[in-house]
Amino acid sequence: MFNVNTLKLAVRDLAVASVLDELEDQDAHAALPKSHKDPRSFVDEAVMSNAETLLELVANVGEIIGAVSVAWQQDVWLVFYHMGLRTDRQQANALYYLVMSVFGHGIGLDDDHSEMLSRAERILHGSFPAYTGVHRDQYCCFTDPISFLLQYPNAIC
Repeated sequence: MFNVNTLKLAVRDLAVASVLDELEDQDAHAALPKSHKDPRSFVDEAVMSNAETLLELVANVGEIIGAVSVAWQQDVWLVFYHMGLRTDRQQANALYYLVMSVFGHGIGLDDDHSEMLSRAERILHGSFPAYTGVHRDQYCCFTDPISFLLQYPNAIC
């Protein structure tokens, strides 16, 4: 059920959201390096191709998946399977929503997947709340590893 490509797709989506969030933060004064024209190309070329950063992001998402599995008392990938999510993209989208809820962004798995989540609960005889009670700091999990690749013109070194 677990697929490395699914995890990479979700990490990419989460990284883009993190970069956009950092660029929009008026206090951070972050900027993309001049060699990148937009956040998506930056993530593809600087984040996803940087083995150390990618490994840290994958490990952080893996830790979140593990914590949610404990809260649900069921494997996340098995829940996704019984939700009817069969493609890498479908599972990556669901994982994105799940992780964003862990970061407290006010969106969750039930936003686009509530009927499917209910289906998995019936099949697996479990309770899989979209808001799992698991919380992590986005800055530590995503923004911090990526911030070293951004430019901060007003930063004091």
